[in-house]
Amino acid sequence: GINNAFYMSAMSLVLAGMSFYTKYTLELSGLETTIMFAVVLLIAVVSIGIWAGQVRRLGLFPIWRGSILLLVAGFLSLHFATGLISAILCCILIGLAYGGILATMDLLGARVVDEDKAVSGMRREGIISNALGFLNRLNGLFVSLGWFIMERSFGFISGERPGPQPGAASRFLTATFPMIMMIFCFFS
Repeated sequence: GINNAFYMSAMSLVLAGMSFYTKYTLELSGLETTIMFAVVLLIAVVSIGIWAGQVRRLGLFPIWRGSILLLVAGFLSLHFATGLISAILCCILIGLAYGGILATMDLLGARVVDEDKAVSGMRREGIISNALGFLNRLNGLFVSLGWFIMERSFGFISGERPGPQPGAASRFLTATFPMIMMIFCFFS
């Protein structure tokens, strides 16, 4: 539950901050932002089948945890990217991890339902679904926290008022804070 909120927060921040990251950190245009997003999505879609096969072979939890660690590595490398080629390589890692998480997230929810039924003897999918939905809504809290820290630490208000360190601010929002969120996700 809370893991999904951390994951959704990280990916929401990447989506929200990527255009700032491309403009202010990498000093590239909107076309390059589109290319980076396309790489992430293409790799994620292509890799889902591969990840599903690995789940059958190695088990759900090792693949889920491995995907999270791969996402941490992708965000860490994105933190140090200096141009389009290095950013695309980072996006490949992020896309692979994204595919792995997509291939496992619903299976984790199903596992929770199955284990609860085995322990309680009752079918409580509705209660579990509502609880997970509530935890998923914490996504907005974590996303707001990322923006708040970026504003307070770097003076970044918006694209029109990016503050004195827009490159560092957008790197924080798009790579550093999402990486921290995924580390929490791994250990929660």
